[in-house]
Amino acid sequence: MDTQPVNLDADTQRVLARLTANPFLDPSMSIPQMRAAFEAFYAAMYAGFKPIVDIENRSIPGTHGRIPIRIYTPRAASRGPTPVFMFIHGGGSIMGSLDSFDWVCQQLCAQSGCLVISVSYRLAPEHAFAMSVDDCFDALTWTAVNAASLGGDPTRLAIGGESGGGCLAAIVTQLVRERGGPPLAFQLLLYPYVGTRGGSKSMQDFARGYFFEADALEWIIGMNFPDRSVLQDWRVSPIRATDFRGLPPACIVLAGVDILRDDIEEYARLLRDAGVTTYVSRYDTTIHGFVAMAGEIEAGRVAIAESAQQLRAALCAGR
Repeated sequence: MDTQPVNLDADTQRVLARLTANPFLDPSMSIPQMRAAFEAFYAAMYAGFKPIVDIENRSIPGTHGRIPIRIYTPRAASRGPTPVFMFIHGGGSIMGSLDSFDWVCQQLCAQSGCLVISVSYRLAPEHAFAMSVDDCFDALTWTAVNAASLGGDPTRLAIGGESGGGCLAAIVTQLVRERGGPPLAFQLLLYPYVGTRGGSKSMQDFARGYFFEADALEWIIGMNFPDRSVLQDWRVSPIRATDFRGLPPACIVLAGVDILRDDIEEYARLLRDAGVTTYVSRYDTTIHGFVAMAGEIEAGRVAIAESAQQLRAALCAGR
């Protein structure tokens, strides 16, 4: 492994050492092996944590069949309908599940006071990427229609996701504008893959040795997009859109030591240039995935608290 920079915090160094010794993001493994290792890594990290919110599993209809979701309801008393946040898990659209991001969703629910809907979706390579986009758009539509029956307020609806889930969330925000879908009040993107316009220095600086490597990204892209020409389409790479006007206000959280860092910062600039209120929070001493690893990385816990505060500020202002 390459020499670690001195700015990696101690928590991140410990987790990175373990990921290096026992990786789950390893293209030499079979996809079932990678998925099992991904789930085992997060199950071990959050073993022993007790539920802090009320949790319900459901299955909802979608264009391509049933979509599993998990509903998180705050236990704190509310004076009326609560804001609603739809979360899309990460894992490169190849790995990840409702279970592996359960703790993150519980924390966002408890700390923000939002009703949180966590969405599963069809994964590559068994399913085309467009199907995962459809699943997420269908889930957002269902959430908007059914929020009131769950104690939520559909007029205060936000969307977000982590890594590959952040990509899906960013795409859905643009689809909502294109299709006139459910109005969104806010988007929370945790180090999302947004595609690239080329020339990223972070892609070169952190290409090896920091968990999410450039070769692994290339493999993930190949699994999701056998026809690489589609990477020029904003419905695959949201940074490739030509018009960002009218998108919901955004909070973008990113890691300082991440191959995706510069492209994410460029995406934030494009949003701002289009008049979209955009708050960016960069955690310089940690790596891609740190929010999902908040069980052991303090920066992740801080980022969850900050994200929850941003959700409250965006959805509860004046109430």
